[in-house]
Amino acid sequence: MTGTFYLVRHGETSSNLIGALDTAAPGPGLTERGREQARSLVAHFRDIPIASIHVSNLTRTHQTAAPLAADRGLEPIEHAGLREVGVGELEGRSDHASVATYHALYRRWLSGEIDDRLPGGESAREALERTDAVLCSLDLSHGPAVVFSHGSTIRLWVAMRCVNVEPSVGARFIENTAVVKIAGGRGTWRLESWDQRTDPARDAPPAGSPAPAPSDRVAAADASPSGHDVVA
Repeated sequence: MTGTFYLVRHGETSSNLIGALDTAAPGPGLTERGREQARSLVAHFRDIPIASIHVSNLTRTHQTAAPLAADRGLEPIEHAGLREVGVGELEGRSDHASVATYHALYRRWLSGEIDDRLPGGESAREALERTDAVLCSLDLSHGPAVVFSHGSTIRLWVAMRCVNVEPSVGARFIENTAVVKIAGGRGTWRLESWDQRTDPARDAPPAGSPAPAPSDRVAAADASPSGHDVVA
């Protein structure tokens, strides 16, 4: 099925604030700022038609989708395949060594070593395949879908599945409630836009981390994302 959908990262959580590797279900809910971010999506999508809304099996995506779903009178559809990439034995850790270990693995994935994994965790291949199963099954014939997911899941899928980007685009910073527009179909997905929706009350994204602009072939800046941005 060809068409358009929007990948949206969930709103801010307490784990994001402390930089924790937080991937297990059901996970924490949103902070008050996260709830404000979720409410702001209603205005963001005001002039965009939406045929369906999809969420992962983690609490934070359900809560992020709720205001938009209520505004459009749509019932979010849950897919476990949209969950965050599992970090196994590093679950819940926020210490520098653990976060650095995950960063190193993520960089290997972007370089093509997609079968590597942390002890007890997922490989990139596994994460991509279960995300594919959801995104390639979306019925886009009646209009765009909005898909609420997670930082690593979104960035990894865009980097590895969109035909107009280099894999290094997966190293880009992604804000809470950033909106990534995708168009096409299986084997022809294209990154159309990456709207960070940066909260002006927060610091700007790290230097070298602008949103990628659509082009024939999009290459990423050599961005080094923060620990809380990479996973959760």
